[in-house]
Amino acid sequence: MTMAHHRGALPGRLRVTATSPGVLIMLLLTLIFPFSHAAILRERAAVPPQALPQRATKEDLKWQPSLDYDRDGCYNVPAIDSSGHVSEGLGHDYTTGPEDCRDESDLDNSNAYSRQRCNKGVCVYLYDYYFEKDVAVEHVRDAGGHRHDWEHIAIWVRDDKAEYVAVSMHGGYDVYPADEVRWDGTHPKVVYHKTGGSTHAFRFANSDDDDNIENHKGVWIRSPLVSYNGYPDGIRDILFEHDFGTATIGIKDSQFADNLRKASPMKGSEGLCGGSENCDYLYHYDFDFGVDDGSPGDPKPAGPSLLRVMPLGDSLTAGVLSTDGNGYRRRPHELLEADYEVDFVGSQVSGLMADNENEGYPGATIDLIHDFASRAFYMRPNVVLLHAGTNDLHRDVDVYNAPARLGFLIETIVSQCPDAVVIVAKIIMAVSQTVEPERAAFNQGVEGVVAQHRSQGKNVVLADMSGILQHSDFVDGLHPNDGGYDKMADVWYAAILDALERGLVGDPAAPGDPPPPADEATCPNGFGWKGGLVGEGTGFGMLITWDNQGLVAPGVRDANGDNVLLADIDGDGIDDYVLINSKGALDVWLRGIGETSVPWRHVGVLAAGVSGANQGNVRLADVDGDGRADYLLVAEDGSVQAWINTCRSPADSRRSEGGDDSSLLRSRALCPINNPDHIEWRRAGQIIPASGGASRQAVQFADVTGDGRADYLVVSASGAVRAVSLLGDIDNPTRVDLGTINTGVSGASRDNVRFADVDGDGRADYLVVWENGGIAAWKSTGSATKPTWRELGNIAVGVSGGKRANVRLAYLNNDRRFDYVIINPDNGALNAWYNNLDTEVIGPNTRLADIDGDGRDDYLFLDSKGGVVAWLNRGDYDHPAWNSLGTIAPGVPGGSRERIRFADMDGDGRADYLLVSDAGAVTVWLNKGDVSHPAWTSVGEVAPGVGGATLQNVRFADIDGDGRADYCVLWSDGSVDAWLNKGGADPRAPTWEKQGKIATGVDVANGDNVFLVDINGDGKADYLKVTDKGGVYAWLNTGTDPKSIVWKNQGLIAPGVGGATRENIRFGNMDPGWKSGLLAHWRCNGLCECLAECMCMRAQVVERILLKS
Repeated sequence: MTMAHHRGALPGRLRVTATSPGVLIMLLLTLIFPFSHAAILRERAAVPPQALPQRATKEDLKWQPSLDYDRDGCYNVPAIDSSGHVSEGLGHDYTTGPEDCRDESDLDNSNAYSRQRCNKGVCVYLYDYYFEKDVAVEHVRDAGGHRHDWEHIAIWVRDDKAEYVAVSMHGGYDVYPADEVRWDGTHPKVVYHKTGGSTHAFRFANSDDDDNIENHKGVWIRSPLVSYNGYPDGIRDILFEHDFGTATIGIKDSQFADNLRKASPMKGSEGLCGGSENCDYLYHYDFDFGVDDGSPGDPKPAGPSLLRVMPLGDSLTAGVLSTDGNGYRRRPHELLEADYEVDFVGSQVSGLMADNENEGYPGATIDLIHDFASRAFYMRPNVVLLHAGTNDLHRDVDVYNAPARLGFLIETIVSQCPDAVVIVAKIIMAVSQTVEPERAAFNQGVEGVVAQHRSQGKNVVLADMSGILQHSDFVDGLHPNDGGYDKMADVWYAAILDALERGLVGDPAAPGDPPPPADEATCPNGFGWKGGLVGEGTGFGMLITWDNQGLVAPGVRDANGDNVLLADIDGDGIDDYVLINSKGALDVWLRGIGETSVPWRHVGVLAAGVSGANQGNVRLADVDGDGRADYLLVAEDGSVQAWINTCRSPADSRRSEGGDDSSLLRSRALCPINNPDHIEWRRAGQIIPASGGASRQAVQFADVTGDGRADYLVVSASGAVRAVSLLGDIDNPTRVDLGTINTGVSGASRDNVRFADVDGDGRADYLVVWENGGIAAWKSTGSATKPTWRELGNIAVGVSGGKRANVRLAYLNNDRRFDYVIINPDNGALNAWYNNLDTEVIGPNTRLADIDGDGRDDYLFLDSKGGVVAWLNRGDYDHPAWNSLGTIAPGVPGGSRERIRFADMDGDGRADYLLVSDAGAVTVWLNKGDVSHPAWTSVGEVAPGVGGATLQNVRFADIDGDGRADYCVLWSDGSVDAWLNKGGADPRAPTWEKQGKIATGVDVANGDNVFLVDINGDGKADYLKVTDKGGVYAWLNTGTDPKSIVWKNQGLIAPGVGGATRENIRFGNMDPGWKSGLLAHWRCNGLCECLAECMCMRAQVVERILLKS
C-alpha cells in the first residue's frame, strides 16, 4: 500500500475538516524542549483489554467498513473489556507510530463500535475505532501526538442504498459520494494512515490498496462489532464516561449528533456557514440529527435457545486449504455464540475448532452429498447451511439438470428435518473461465428451486454468494483462502440472523436414532473403477524441494519492497542487490558465494539514471546475451529503450591472458567490478517499438527461447503471453514475433504470471504466483519458438506471512535455477529458499504410507540411502493437496531404498520405518513426534527372521484387523505364512504368534505377483494377484480365525489399463472418509494414477511439489 497524502478536492466530493497541528509547530516544540535519551525511560506496553463478543444489529453489520492499516500506525484494539477495564493507551513520546501497537495478535483481539440514527427516510451509521496512541513525529517528544486515538466512519443510507461515506480527519470529516468509494460488497474500504507530518486519520482506499494490503493478515479487516445496545450491562456507561484526553468517542450521547453534523454531506461548498449561525439549510439531507425513529436497534433477535447447525456440502464445507481447516465455519460459530448456545453437527470432522463436526464431503457431487448426508439427518438440525454444485460444474456432470438434483436434495432435507430452515447458497465464483458461464446458469436455477420451495410454504431461503469473491480470494483456483472463507462466513452469518429475525428458526427437535452401520465401508461383490491422476511429484522425473537459507540480505538504508531489484549486474550467474531511486539511479551490492566471499559487496551507484526514468518504468534484463543485465526503460505504450551493460574493468582486459584461472574469470560474462567506473551503460536506442495491446504493466522480460537473451513478453489480463525474440546486433536487432506462446491457464492474470527457469535448462518456465505466495508451474518444452507447456502443479506453497507482492524469483547460487525469495516490504531484507532439484525421482523410488495417522496415505520419496522426503496427503479426491514436510528421515546405517518398508507396528495409526535384512530380520524405528515433525524412536531388531525368509519375500500386512502389521512370508508358489503381531508392553520385543500357512496360493500365483492389501475397507488384508499388465484378481479375507481364513474369490476386479505393469502398481488409501483400497499405477517418473476405488469416486490431477522450510 502506498503512503498516500491527502488528495485534492475531487468533483462531486465534499470535504469538511478542522485545522490540524502543523509539522513546524511540532518540530519547534521539540527544539524548545530537548531531551536526553538517557533521561527517558519509556513506559512498558500494556496488554489491550479482551474484546467484547460481537453483538450488533443486522443493519450495522451490513454497512460495517472494511479496514486496512498503513505500516506506520497502530491496529485498532478493544477500548474496554467485559469487566469494565478500560484501555490505558500508550505514550506517544520517543517512539514510533506502530511500536507496541501493531502485533498480529491485535487483529485477533479487536472491536469496532457502532450506532445508527434514522429519521425522515434516511439512516446514518457511525462506526468508532479505538487506537492506543497517535504519533506525529517519531523518536522525539511528540507535541503533536497523543495517548489514545478515536477515529470515526459514517455511512449515509437511503432506501437501503449507501449514498455518502465520511471518514474522520483531525477533528473533521472527508465526505465522498458512494460511487467514488471502493467497496467490499456493502462495506466501504478505508485505510488508517498517517497524513504527512501530522497524526493519523482515516482515508478512502485507492486503486493500489487491494494489491498492497499492509496488515499481517493480508485481507480487509472487519473487527467484531458492538452496537449501541450490544454491550454487557453497565459497560457502555463506563466506556462513555471515561476520559480519553483529547480523543473523543463519536457515538457517545454527548458527541453523537455533533459528529453526524460534521459527517453530513452538504448542498454547496464548505465554509459558507460560520459562527453560531444555523446551517441546517446547507445540509444535503432533511435530517434531524437529534431524533431516533426506530433506531439505534436491538442487536439481539428473538429465537431459539439452541442453534443446532449442520454445514452441508463439499470441500468448501470441510474447509479444504484454509490454514486451520475450519473454512467458513469458525466465524459464524463464534459470532452466534454471543447470543445463543450453538452446536455444529455432522458425521464428519475437520478443522482445529473445538466444535468441528460438519457434513462436508470433499469432491462430492450433489448426488453423492445427498447419499452421504441422508444418513446424518437423524441429528435434526434446526439450521442447515447448503453449498453444493461446485463439483458437478467442474466435472461437467449433467450441468443442465444440476438445479433439479439440488432441489431433490433440498426436498430430502425438508422431509427429514421439517423443523429446520434450509439456507441454500448461490455458489461462489469459478476461476475457470469455462465453468463460470455454467455457474451463472446454475445459480439462476438455484434461485428458481428456492422460490419454488418457498411458494409451497417450505422453510427454505437463499444466501447469495455469487458475487462476494474475486480471483485474489482463492488459493488454487477452486478453494478460497482464509479471507475468501471469511467472506463466505459473513454471508452465512447474515443469512442466519435474517432467518432468526423472520422467525424461521424454532427450537430443534430431539435427535432420532442413528441408522445402522452402512455396508459401503466393505465393498460388495462389485468394485467400481475410475481413472485419473492423483499425484505427480515429479514432472519429467523431477523432485523440487526448497532449502531454507534464512536471512540472506539484511536490507540497506532507504530500501523497501518497491525499490529493490535483483539482477545479475557483473555476469557471474548470480543476481545482485540493486536499489533504484526515484530517478532510476542504480545503487548496487554484488552477491558473493563461497566461504571466502563477502555475501554482499557494495560497489556504489553504477547507473545515474536517464531522462524520464523512475522506479516504475526501469527493468533490468540481459537483452544482448552477454550474461549481464542491461538497463531498460519501458514506456507507457510498451516500447523499450535500452542501455547496454558494458564492462570497463581493467581486470576484464586481462582475462584472456590467463592471469586468474577462476572459471568465472575465464567466462566471457564476468565483469570484475570494484567501483562505478568499471561499468558503462552504452545507449542502444529503441529496441522494441510500440505495438497494439502492449502497455508498461503488461511487459515482462525472460528468456523463453533458450538463446541466452531475454525475450520481450506481453501478458494479457487473462495470463496469455505474446513473445518477441531479439536476434542479431542489439543496436539494430531483428525482431521475431513468436505470436501467442501461452494462452493462459485457470486462475492466471497479468498480476500473477511470472517467468523463471525452474530446472536450469536455460528456458524460462511459465509460473503463476498465488496471492499467498504459492507458485504453480508449467515447464517450457518442445520447440524453442513454439513452446508447449507441461503442467508441474504447485511447486511452492508459500511461507508464513508471505504473499505475492513480497515474492521475488531470483538466481542466488549459480545453479541456473530460480530460488524463492521473500522481501521485507519495510526494509528490503531478503529471506531465501534455494531450489534443490532431484532428477532421480522415478516410480520405484516412491511409496504410499500414512505418516501422520489421519487415515490417508501420504506421498514418500526414498533416496538411495533410505532417506525419506514426505508430502502429507491433504485436500480431497478431485483437488488433492500435498503439504511438504521435507526430509523426515535421513536414512540409517546399512539402509537403501530397497530395504526400507513402511508399516504400523505398534497400532497407533502411523506408519513406522522398517529396515529388512537379507535374511528377513526386521529393525524398527517407531514413528513418534507430531503431525508436522515426525520423530523416529529406535527400538532395535523386533523380528530375527524365519527360515527361508529373504529381503525379497518378506511382507507386512494386517491379517487379523487389530491395527498392527503382521509378519508375512510370500513363497514362490504364492502361498503365505504369517506371524501375528500381538504387540506387548515392550515395543522392542513384540509377541509374534505363528499362524502357519494362511493362504495356499492360487493358479499362476508366485511371490512376485501377490499383494496383501485391504481392498474392501474392513481392516484386514486381502489376497490380490496382479497380472503382468496390471489386471487384479482378489480374494477377500473373511472369517474370524486367522489360522483358517476363508478367502472369498472376487474374480477379476480390475482389468488393467494402458501403461500399467505389475512392477508399477501400488495400493493406497487416498481419503479416510471412503475406507477404500485405491489402486495406484506408477509411471517411470513417479506419477501416480488412481485406477480404482470402492466408492466409485473419481480422482483427478494433483501435481504439487511443495515448499520445504
